[in-house]
Amino acid sequence: MREFVQDEMNNGFDVETINLQIYTEEDFLDDVFVDQEIYQSLVSILKAKKNLILQGAPDVGKMYAAKRLAYSMMGVKDAERLMMVQFHQSYSYEDLIMGFRPSSKGFELKTGAFYNFCKQAEKDPENEYFFIIDEINRGNLSKIFGELFMLIENDKRGLSIQL
Repeated sequence: MREFVQDEMNNGFDVETINLQIYTEEDFLDDVFVDQEIYQSLVSILKAKKNLILQGAPDVGKMYAAKRLAYSMMGVKDAERLMMVQFHQSYSYEDLIMGFRPSSKGFELKTGAFYNFCKQAEKDPENEYFFIIDEINRGNLSKIFGELFMLIENDKRGLSIQL
């Protein structure tokens, strides 16, 4: 919940106050049907690899679990630090990262969802941010990730690669 309050220290300007619901490991274990050992394994894999794919039958709650895993690692339910996208057959690099898109003046360089989310996270290095992809199997991963395909692996981050 976000609310604005008057603050005398800021000369009467509105200051944003954020009241976020605490979300812990215990909350996750109450919400998601996995035991503590599996939870700890998911957290350690995500911390080490920075990427995790949940696999299972349709409609068993993978997205629900992914979102709650992120909240438990953040310690709060902060929807501003979590973004969810859904891949499909026509999803592309231009949708995810950036690319030229038609405009009234011809073509304009537009930034995509992942790029914008990374820029938001870059401004807040004290907090963890989580990007969740639904239906990753439906997208053409080479077309969507392009040169980022290698760089999303934790041990390759920060390296330069020849395109």
